[in-house]
Amino acid sequence: MGHYSVTMRKEALVGLKDLFQLHENLLEENLGIITKRVAEKMTDSDPSVRQSLLLLFCFIFPLVPQERMAPFSPIVMAHLSCAMTHIYDDIQHDSLGFLELCLQYFPTLMVTSSSQLIQNFVGMISYQGTSGTKKSKGLKQKVGKGLSVNPKGKLSSLRSRLKVLQQLLAFLKALESSTNSCQAESSFTSMNHVDVSSSKPIFHFQKHLPTQIQVLQHSVEEPMLLPFTFDNTVTFGMQSVNTGSESNILTDGQKTKDFMETIVPLLLECWVECNPAQVITGLPDSVMSPSSINVMLAIAEIFKVIFKAAERNQTKHSNILEQTKVENFLPDIYRELNHHFMSHFPFTACHTPLLKKEKKKFGKSSQQDVGDKISSSVLTLNLAICEVMLQFVRNDVALKKKYHSAVQKLEDFVIESLLLKAKGGAWAQQFQTEHVENLIKFAHQILCGKQGNVLQIV
Repeated sequence: MGHYSVTMRKEALVGLKDLFQLHENLLEENLGIITKRVAEKMTDSDPSVRQSLLLLFCFIFPLVPQERMAPFSPIVMAHLSCAMTHIYDDIQHDSLGFLELCLQYFPTLMVTSSSQLIQNFVGMISYQGTSGTKKSKGLKQKVGKGLSVNPKGKLSSLRSRLKVLQQLLAFLKALESSTNSCQAESSFTSMNHVDVSSSKPIFHFQKHLPTQIQVLQHSVEEPMLLPFTFDNTVTFGMQSVNTGSESNILTDGQKTKDFMETIVPLLLECWVECNPAQVITGLPDSVMSPSSINVMLAIAEIFKVIFKAAERNQTKHSNILEQTKVENFLPDIYRELNHHFMSHFPFTACHTPLLKKEKKKFGKSSQQDVGDKISSSVLTLNLAICEVMLQFVRNDVALKKKYHSAVQKLEDFVIESLLLKAKGGAWAQQFQTEHVENLIKFAHQILCGKQGNVLQIV
């Protein structure tokens, strides 16, 4: 389709969708061929062709089981990576739609490409500066990456930045979910394991080499299935490469640290970018616009995921970490978070009359309904900040003492919020069940304290 006109390429994709709607069996029979031929249109120069492909995928993906797509996922991932790293930012922007679909229908397949996708995400919000490591606002910023800012660029708008961050968050959550599932399965297997290693042979497979397995035991009356297990590694010569998700940025301590060294400074720059308005409007620094609130919430949620991963890794490898002398940049991280998160905490919403664009966006929703939604988003943002900050200080007496004013703000917010909910009325209605549950959990952490290890990122 690459050499045909825009109209022909677009009509070909629309025609495929119509064909598969009438003859679904054709999709099943030709999935590999179709995937190979149409996936390359993710980087088509014409936006209408890319939109037609997105609509085709919206129809195809729900019909294809994840295991059926597995053999063809490398093709999809290759073209998706090309789109995410394309020289034209409108193609990069549109790649987020394809990414969202893949995350929705094939999350496990996405996890297998985690390293490449993470690099792509970082590339979409950053530029490559001078080589080497440099200091940036108190944190070591790896390989000179800085937040990309191009007033004419499509990806530099707040709305596009939000879309990138939301998709990064969705991907990290898929990675976290996959990691938790693997850990739970591993734990369940070990708890229910019966030692039959002597009677259960383990079969190893080598790439490009046939492997013969005897699956039936000899029996005069009835053949019995031989009990056997498959090793979860693929052997290449003398090396074994793990095919599971045991080693990724959320489970590998060093990878988590490397990722954080790159992403934390970029996220903090995004955070600063969200609140330049008070210079012009004269509004208090704690008052946020609705669009800024959503970006800041996505940033806080990303911090939650990566900090929890760091904490899990420390708990899992505590003995190893105690013997490893690696620079600990926890103080730098907490100092920066305290400065950006707590200087104007708790944040509030800017309740201004709806503009024409906003009225069109929200439809028939009343000013009051929109205000309630914004208030609920701000509350969720403040709760996310609570969770991030308490994750650092809840078990560290020294940090609590050093950042007493910040901890006091957290305490005041949690207690005042619970009092507002208890009093009832209009303000109490913005508190959803999840909000109240989190507030009670935070109150327990703050007032009662919990025993445990201090989070260290090494």
